[in-house]
Amino acid sequence: MRPLQGGYFLSTCATWTGELVPGDDQDIVRLLAQVDRELGPPHTWGKPDGYPDSLAMCLIDAIWSLGLRYKIVVVPLLNRYREYRRAEGADPDRDSPLDLLGVYERLGGAEAFAGRIGTRNRTSTTPGAPLKAASVQQAAQLMVDSGLKTPADLVAAVQGPHWSVESKWHTIPGQRSSDTGWRYLQMLAGVDQVKPDRMILRAVGRALGRRVWAQYAAAVVMGAAAQLGVRAVQLDYALWSHESSR
Repeated sequence: MRPLQGGYFLSTCATWTGELVPGDDQDIVRLLAQVDRELGPPHTWGKPDGYPDSLAMCLIDAIWSLGLRYKIVVVPLLNRYREYRRAEGADPDRDSPLDLLGVYERLGGAEAFAGRIGTRNRTSTTPGAPLKAASVQQAAQLMVDSGLKTPADLVAAVQGPHWSVESKWHTIPGQRSSDTGWRYLQMLAGVDQVKPDRMILRAVGRALGRRVWAQYAAAVVMGAAAQLGVRAVQLDYALWSHESSR
């Protein structure tokens, strides 16, 4: 293992609010030890899926997956969307946000989308919270208004000066108090990121022997990935897959 680079967290891990995440390099060491015990060498981990040609699919997955059981709820939903678009003679794996908005329009809005393709799950447990379907529709409109058509457009925006997209993302219901959805959207589009959902929090918490908050868990995973010489998204996928199967 390469020597740890001092100050890794402070130099690389900014939250969407601009607040830097502090950290202890020894926590990276603890996670690396757990990875070695439980996951084996990186070439055995497999590779995460994404949507390299469909920003619409990225949006649906990123928003609907938060707080829900992925294989039970999200995967069937994505399959219904694909089936619907294929029945229209389209290729869902190349859909843009504008294509997604077109589906909403033809179905009759967010309520109809939730009933025909999505689910009735809401963005929070607060009474009257918007449907996730409404948040996806709002997110698609944000991408259209920002001139983002493809995952490559989003990657360029994230890596460039267009930070207004990120700040506007956090006005979407369900995305205001956490950047987990924003991180996951980037991952699905091709950015090297970590999605600190409950599985990642649980995996990192076990390694460190204490509960951790999302930003810090992401920082530890990114630090460990750097030491292993792998992409952060690859380690995220391996941790998530292992933890979800426990």
